[in-house]
Amino acid sequence: MIALFIGAILVAALASGPAWWAARRRGTWLLWDYASLVTPFGLWLVLAYAGFGSQSLGNLVEPLVLVVAIPILNSVRVLLVERWSRIRTANSIAVFVILNLAAVGLRAFVPLIPE
Repeated sequence: MIALFIGAILVAALASGPAWWAARRRGTWLLWDYASLVTPFGLWLVLAYAGFGSQSLGNLVEPLVLVVAIPILNSVRVLLVERWSRIRTANSIAVFVILNLAAVGLRAFVPLIPE
């Protein structure tokens, strides 16, 4: 299971590469952005081990939603939101919070998926 999460983190990080490249050129890629690549998976894993939400092997699909959501939200923040808003730290923290809430929401609201 740990290998699944390491792979998911790597895929999310690689998919966030264009956003990272654009933000690094402008100097707007912050530590919150690095944390948003890892903590949603860690939070999901902690909640799963704690028994929060549906417990089934079928629910291992939920982290794949995070693999898709992480690069999309990071790209939207870097490529779109930063053009209109100059509050870069707040935007980065907002993406971090949204992704962690998505991890909690996935554990809380996704029903039991049959194996």
